Amino acid sequence: MTLLRSLFDVGAATPLTVRDDIVTSSRVMGDWSGMGAGSIPLEADYSASYEEIATRQLWVRIVVNKLAYAIGRLPLKVYARAGDNSRSRVTDTELAALLRRPNASKETGTPAGFKARLGYDLMVYANALIVKVQTRPDRVPTELRPVSPRGWRIEDGEYVHIFETDGRETRVPSWRMIHITEPGPTARGFGVSRLEAARLTLAVEYAAQRLGVSTFHNGARPSSIINVKTAPSGGNDAVERFKREVVTKLGGVNRAGSPAVLEGDIDWKSIAFNLDGSAVVEHRHLTREEVAALYDIPQPAIGILDEANFASVDALHIMFYQDSLTWPIRLIEENLGAQLIAGVPEFENQFVEFDLNAVMR
Repeated sequence: MTLLRSLFDVGAATPLTVRDDIVTSSRVMGDWSGMGAGSIPLEADYSASYEEIATRQLWVRIVVNKLAYAIGRLPLKVYARAGDNSRSRVTDTELAALLRRPNASKETGTPAGFKARLGYDLMVYANALIVKVQTRPDRVPTELRPVSPRGWRIEDGEYVHIFETDGRETRVPSWRMIHITEPGPTARGFGVSRLEAARLTLAVEYAAQRLGVSTFHNGARPSSIINVKTAPSGGNDAVERFKREVVTKLGGVNRAGSPAVLEGDIDWKSIAFNLDGSAVVEHRHLTREEVAALYDIPQPAIGILDEANFASVDALHIMFYQDSLTWPIRLIEENLGAQLIAGVPEFENQFVEFDLNAVMR
């Protein structure tokens, strides 16, 4: 009780502080720099952006692809309210036509590409931005153009984009922007990428991959030893030459099992090492499980079938659509309603909703 009283004592002389240890230190984890601009430190001299992580890190790519592709293939339908508890689907309104052809680009100009892009940006950056080609807030937009959250900031009620090539700034009024964001532990006005929580996990995974590649690339594994008893000449130069020859002749997986011929009075002593003993395999298994948990996705949905059976896979398929996808698609639905439909007379009494009936059967 004395400890509890000291923690809640208003007049305590020493306030509680956050430790600068290996988990929280910016020296290890790096600094978070905001919407779409964050990077993950993987080594002391190498950091990867969110986009690079989502492109090159295997399990992040698998999980993000699964979610974005699932969102992209779900029909996004337009409905009109006919009363308090009734509705009817409409296909001939200006809103329905806009969602059928959001813009003229090849990437996001189709419904599937448009929805998948929103899913990608939400899963990677926790922010998805759409620029409306619109003359006034109450006019029907002619195009919806998804843009990457990278390079954007919010300033004085406007969205400001900085071009990476030449540093030019473009300002867009907030009424022309649809900003879909994942609420998170921040007061900055935009979401925090889920990858922030995986900084140390991704650093360990990167180190484990590098260790595995280096083990195969640099490992000298001769099948037998021929020891030539001749006195070495040349001193240190001879030793360095010998090192280079060993790596050249015996290094790498293609030369594994080659016999070694050693000059001078030199004895080969093998050091037992394997990746299982250094827990590399366990670390890599942990990475895929933590990434799946971070995105709230059942492991069998991304091909991890260690504990799966037919009954569980069927149930986890339903869980994927009911739990993993419900959150991002609800964000998209409600933000389109609030930032696209509201205030436009031609869109009055209409709303959008993803149709999950087919995939839930």
